[in-house]
Amino acid sequence: MTDKPCITCKELYEFLADYLDGALVPDQRREFDRHLGVCPSCVAYLDGDQRTIAMRKEAFGPADAPA
Repeated sequence: MTDKPCITCKELYEFLADYLDGALVPDQRREFDRHLGVCPSCVAYLDGDQRTIAMRKEAFGPADAPA
């Protein structure tokens, strides 16, 4: 374990889109996951975001589908 402080909730939110896209570099992903390990509020926020995305996909189909 490291003595380095975790990223803040605000920093986590700034990385959220890249996290959901799987675009975080390994160091960022490690810090993101480390924060989630100690912050139940961010875990709940992430869960809500993932559920919203899943519902949107279910309701509207693939984003690249023709209109």
